[in-house]
Amino acid sequence: MTLVIGYCGVEASHEEGDLTFGRRGDLVIDDNPYLHRVAGRFVFRELLWWLQNQSKRMTLTVSDVERGSRVELASGDQMALTLPVFEVTFRAGPTTYSLEGRLSDPRPEVEPGVVAIGTATVDFGVVPLTADQHLLLVALCEPRLNRGAMLVPTNAEAARHLGWSLTKFNRKLDNLCLKFARQGVTGLHGSQGALASDRRAALVTHALSVGLVSAGDLPLLRDDSDA
Repeated sequence: MTLVIGYCGVEASHEEGDLTFGRRGDLVIDDNPYLHRVAGRFVFRELLWWLQNQSKRMTLTVSDVERGSRVELASGDQMALTLPVFEVTFRAGPTTYSLEGRLSDPRPEVEPGVVAIGTATVDFGVVPLTADQHLLLVALCEPRLNRGAMLVPTNAEAARHLGWSLTKFNRKLDNLCLKFARQGVTGLHGSQGALASDRRAALVTHALSVGLVSAGDLPLLRDDSDA
């Protein structure tokens, strides 16, 4: 099923995967400081396209262009897109934005006129990981997985555990945090006055909460560090 999203006269087609939009999303809407870096996300799951509201306080309004009905998605909500032609509007500060969308082949799994809506639990913040990125997460999560300790290793400690140079570890950590931040995971962008330990703690909390790593991954870490 093809999803077509248009903004400011430019259209893009998507067969699968996902598409974030906002001030820093895959689709850059505007540099408006009132606009979330990632306001929302279109994601293809279970043979359907879904729209997720990934903002903290903004409402996304989805309108049926053909029938005139509409649905409002609060922060954290999602809905299955079954409308052939729709419009997504949202307001950031004094400005209102609008995305035009259409589906080439709306699926019959959800009956026409019925909107599937719920909290945004469809793989939020779950991204494909390389082998090194997975090992990095396991190393950071190891104290919590192995001993239940709340402490998070420093970059230097995790790098030594993996047998990596600190430069390599820092580079891969930066890339991994950027990958999650683009999906709307908060607390991973460095800023003036922010502690590096806070960023690692946010990364560990997210990885464990969505099941990216588990105690079953610890042998991978031991095998890698013993090599």
